[in-house]
Amino acid sequence: MRTRRGTVILAIVLRAAAGLPLLAPAHASAITSCWGDDSFTAACPGDTVTRTVCISCDQGCSPGTQCAEVTVTAPGSDCASWDWSCLNNCPPTSGTVASCVFVAEAGGCEGEGEGEGEGEGEGEGEGEGEGEGEGEGEGERDPRLETVTYAGSGRITLYKKDANPWDQASELYAPNYNTAVPNLCWRRSPALADPMCYARGSTGAAFTATIGVSITPPITDPVTALIEGRYGSGILCFNKENVTLSGSSATIGPMNYMAAWSLSTIGAYTWGVEWSDTVAGNREVMGNSSNPLLIPWSTPITTETTVTAKRMYRAAFVARQSTSEEQVADRIQASLAGNPPFEPRSGQPYNGYGWQLLDPGYWGDCGQQAYTMKYHMHILGIPASVAYVHASTDAGAGKCLELERQPHGSRTKYLILGPEGSWNAYEGCCTTAGKYYAVWPQAKANDDYDMLKNHIGSWGQFWVLTYGDQAPGEVVGWRVETVLQRDVPIP
Repeated sequence: MRTRRGTVILAIVLRAAAGLPLLAPAHASAITSCWGDDSFTAACPGDTVTRTVCISCDQGCSPGTQCAEVTVTAPGSDCASWDWSCLNNCPPTSGTVASCVFVAEAGGCEGEGEGEGEGEGEGEGEGEGEGEGEGEGEGERDPRLETVTYAGSGRITLYKKDANPWDQASELYAPNYNTAVPNLCWRRSPALADPMCYARGSTGAAFTATIGVSITPPITDPVTALIEGRYGSGILCFNKENVTLSGSSATIGPMNYMAAWSLSTIGAYTWGVEWSDTVAGNREVMGNSSNPLLIPWSTPITTETTVTAKRMYRAAFVARQSTSEEQVADRIQASLAGNPPFEPRSGQPYNGYGWQLLDPGYWGDCGQQAYTMKYHMHILGIPASVAYVHASTDAGAGKCLELERQPHGSRTKYLILGPEGSWNAYEGCCTTAGKYYAVWPQAKANDDYDMLKNHIGSWGQFWVLTYGDQAPGEVVGWRVETVLQRDVPIP
């Protein structure tokens, strides 16, 4: 009996559970991608091969990537029942919200051999009797993709926790990690799929890829191959002609990017490329690489924030496909608005600000929330600042940015915002894209006066005395002693 080697294509198909869209809105949670080392050879249906497969959660919650060594049996295996711990990082969903399906097409087993060297690609091997021997000719080559390294103009350096492969689930937002994500973006084993980041509008003219392949068994007689990398639905993006393959490994590249550069839309995407070699008209898939591709609006503003991969992934994902700075701001605000985990707990003072508010155990008042939004905008390359909108007896833009105070006998009275008993010295706002954004109440205004009169002014304005004449918002722990006047009109 003689077997014929066949190529098994491991197609990874993402399925959403009933009632859950595959592409979820920013506030929901879903599995966004599923990938693996998806090219291997098997002799016949029923053979098993072990490969690494990964899924990635979205950024609507606490995202993460989970990989597992799985055994695939040709012609197919369903992994719906696998225990993906990444699902545990994606509340409020529960159970299996997505699964991978492996579709394998294996070469069948042939019947009795007739003579020597039967079967396609069996080359120079010697066969006896019923053709038991197999050769090591050209048709037997089995190049496998091992590494992919990308380089190019416009690349933004991201930072992660340590030298280990990037894992969102094990990182926090607050730390300013200082280990740079290297150019080596993808590796088969041990599994590596680090994110790559290029600013929106980057040119692909200088974008290159270099791949490393292993060859089993080694090629003793060198062959000439065409190497191709195809993205998405088969778009040719890399190729190199007249590549000599020999021995047990090869480094191929750098290969220039060929397709039209499509980094025109902000977002967090999956950059997947199928790599193949063609020898004498016979094309074989060597493997598929897959990496998170993060595209900010512009070059990040780094004066106050470090561009960690975890921060960039969240910001780019939330703002994905925005077509203006204002739309980016709208989506970032919506992702942060609402009650806990960002609002203080039951009268407790804030204990963090900025990126800290995205980590467990931290919460902040309006001003701290405004910094969180500001840093999101900065990491996406959009200018932003924090302003404090106060109660005011003056009308017009720019007239509501200072605490009003007046003498009251030997003391000082202050004009503050309600609601009564839940006093506010001001409302901290993120100013960006020509607008004022109040995070928790999800209010948006053209300027400070518009914010006061048409949004937060409904809380009421009050002239008050404070204990020790402490200025509200300027002294930590200030408290209202006496309400002197309620319902102070807004002009």
